[in-house]
Amino acid sequence: MPQSAIDADVVDYILAPENIPGQLLSLNETFNLNPLDGQENAEENQEEVFKQILSLLRIRMGVDFTYYKQTTIRRRISRRVALAMKADLPEYLKLL
Repeated sequence: MPQSAIDADVVDYILAPENIPGQLLSLNETFNLNPLDGQENAEENQEEVFKQILSLLRIRMGVDFTYYKQTTIRRRISRRVALAMKADLPEYLKLL
């Protein structure tokens, strides 16, 4: 890890090279945003939780993501879910 990235506090983990695969596997295990697969309303539930997260961010942080690219916002939230080691969006919403 370059020291400049560490100093800028823009890294999520500082690991030795031999520890990186284990951390990636751990993140992959928590990166499940569709625990409701098989239910017919799973997509609607995920969409509702996503809207609640955006609403919470707007209320608490004063940031309105309405006009941001939705794919980018979803990807960033998915990353945050994985980094927080939460199993799904509803669990992440509880954390927030």
